[in-house]
Amino acid sequence: MEANDNGRIPKETIQLLMKGYFKNKQLKVDDDVLEAISEYMHIFVEEATLRSLENRDPSKAGAPLEYDDLEKIIGTLMLDM
Repeated sequence: MEANDNGRIPKETIQLLMKGYFKNKQLKVDDDVLEAISEYMHIFVEEATLRSLENRDPSKAGAPLEYDDLEKIIGTLMLDM
């Protein structure tokens, strides 16, 4: 999956993911809906990254984020979003 030039997941990718869950394969999703979902996902990932960075152990400063960093904040993130 490639992000486009503005850092968002391409609408085509979101559409393919959504179609996998549709029972009615003829159902179509409007471009405005795909754009809104793309924006929401971008905000969600950005917020998760920022919270993980803020809450990580200061001794790990400069190191890449790890799964454990995300795991510590995911509960409150899901409640807030």
